[in-house]
Amino acid sequence: MTKSTINFSVDAQLLQELGERLVGKPAMALAELVKNAYDADATFVEISFDPDKELGNGRKGEIVVRDDGHGMTFEEFRDFWMRVGTVHKTRQTTSRYFHRILTGSKGVGRLSVQFLANELELKTVPREGDGAWLWSYVDWEDAIKVKDADGVRDLTSVSVEYEIRSDRPPFGHGTELRLLDLKQEWNTASLRELAREVWWLQPPFRKEIASLPPEQRFEIRFRGAEDAFREFQEQLDAVLKIQMARIVGTYHEGVTN
Repeated sequence: MTKSTINFSVDAQLLQELGERLVGKPAMALAELVKNAYDADATFVEISFDPDKELGNGRKGEIVVRDDGHGMTFEEFRDFWMRVGTVHKTRQTTSRYFHRILTGSKGVGRLSVQFLANELELKTVPREGDGAWLWSYVDWEDAIKVKDADGVRDLTSVSVEYEIRSDRPPFGHGTELRLLDLKQEWNTASLRELAREVWWLQPPFRKEIASLPPEQRFEIRFRGAEDAFREFQEQLDAVLKIQMARIVGTYHEGVTN
């Protein structure tokens, strides 16, 4: 009798199933991308929202999420972003520069992207580097359908297109995710739920953000249709108006009254 070993294999369809089971709702998926920006020491994240944009060939809808965080080197893209379920957020509990407590779920960001849209264009410019930046494109439908030479749809056979570029970066540093051909319908309830998921990442007094030290700054900017913007902003502001009590006092020459 001969003893041997055999390796596990993973069907590429697991990407879609994990996204549906671990993320579940569009608002939660987009909130995860906002949390990833916070974890990358961004001082702002901008969400540009155009669910009705015609992309051609029956494709419709675009969401762009851009931040000014520390971005990714190619090695970080390869070892962390391209690895589903990476544990680096378990080993690392605070952010790189501002030492923020990490908020994003482990390895769920790329599942959120796949859950929200059929295509992704990624641009990332590392904060520290030699001037090179990275571009990547993923067609999730093609990725899930891919088969190896034996006709098996194995996740490790999925290839992602990328370029390491040396021309002028599109922005100073950070990451931009263009989600193309949206999978879900976005409505008032979805936008309100998104605001409820992320409001707590911002300082409570947002008018004073510019005067805060960088590690305390985090602004969520929303660009989109007027109605969509109003729903999102109203929900962000509504949370701050909920109060259990009000404390009034004065402070003069070291004495509190």
